[in-house]
Amino acid sequence: MTIERQWIEIMKTEVPDAFTEEPPFAPEAAFIDAQIKLMAMPHEFSWDVYLHRQFVLPIHQMYSLGSRVVVLAFDDYANVPRAKAITQAKRREKITPIEFNAEQELPECPPRPWDAAMANRAFKAKVVEWIANEIPRAIELPLGAELYIDWKGGTLDRWAAGEEGAIKSEEGRSQVREGGARTGE
Repeated sequence: MTIERQWIEIMKTEVPDAFTEEPPFAPEAAFIDAQIKLMAMPHEFSWDVYLHRQFVLPIHQMYSLGSRVVVLAFDDYANVPRAKAITQAKRREKITPIEFNAEQELPECPPRPWDAAMANRAFKAKVVEWIANEIPRAIELPLGAELYIDWKGGTLDRWAAGEEGAIKSEEGRSQVREGGARTGE
């Protein structure tokens, strides 16, 4: 699915009463589309700034708004729908991806231009893997809070904050069966 960048501005113009300065309620759970966050690099072009601005701050914001659970979800490239490939192909018409393979390590500094780096799937997957490893170290979960990182495979990583600190476990993904019912329901 492609999201038009100006849709929120258009909606605010068309139905301004539907928006408030502050959330009207404290959400129990929050979902962060990490794939969108992945695509923007702050002007400083630093891995630490990137991790902090694009991922750590939004996660902390969700907890400060009252969420007990935060889900950070990336695309699982093994299961990206074919329809998304059409959008990706259009983007790549204007961009020459950097050369990078899955065996390489991330460079010391993020490469420029960032969109050329993000056009290389092996590079993008390496960045997501790095983020998934760094986020738990970079965030101090509030007591009783949970953080899920959903990226690839049949499981997702879950951190739950207890008295002893954050404890990691793997949770199975709910699989969709024919007819739309989910397993485990």
